[in-house]
Amino acid sequence: MPKITRAYLQQYPGTSVELLLSNSVTDLVGEGIDLAIRAGRLKDSTLIAKRFFALKTNLWASPSYLKDAGAVRHPRDLAKHRLLGLSVLKTMTMTDGKTEEQIPVASRVVTDDFETIRAMLLLGEGIGWLPDFLGADPAATGTLVSVLPKWTTKTVGDFHFVYPGKKYASPKVQSFIRIALDLVNAR
Repeated sequence: MPKITRAYLQQYPGTSVELLLSNSVTDLVGEGIDLAIRAGRLKDSTLIAKRFFALKTNLWASPSYLKDAGAVRHPRDLAKHRLLGLSVLKTMTMTDGKTEEQIPVASRVVTDDFETIRAMLLLGEGIGWLPDFLGADPAATGTLVSVLPKWTTKTVGDFHFVYPGKKYASPKVQSFIRIALDLVNAR
C-alpha cells in the first residue's frame, strides 16, 4: 500500500489518505470508509467489488535458516522444518508442472498478517508462505531466498477493491483504484 498511496498523493497533492490496516471485516458505510481491500468472496451483496489481483505465494526463508536447518528438495521435506503460516491456511497445494502435492501446514507460528511472517523469516525463524510482492525486495538483497523455486503454490485467492454502492464511489476512490491497478499491472 505505501507505493500505491505515494503514487496517488503525487498525482493528487491536495488530497489526504487515511489507511486503516485490519484483517477484520468492517461496515464501510457505518464506519465512513470509502474503500476497502478484501480477499475472497463478498458476503455483503450491497457492496461493489472490483478485482485487484490474484494472490500468488511462494515459500521463502533466510539463507541462515536454511544453512542451519538443511535444504528442502521436495515439498515433503517441509514436515522436518519450522513453518510460518497464515491462520486461515490449513493446507497448501504445490505443483512442479507435472505433479501436485498437498502440503499440510502445521505451522510453528500462525498469524493473520503477512508482514509478521516476513519479519519472522528475516529473523531466521523458519520457512513461510509470502506473496511474491513481499518476497521480491528481500530476495533482491539476498536476505530471503525462494525455497523450492521449481515448485509453485496454487493461487490462494483474489483480492478485490470493495466500496459501498455507486452513490458512494467518489472520483477520488475511482482515481485511487485506477492508480493501484496501473501499478500492479505494471509488475
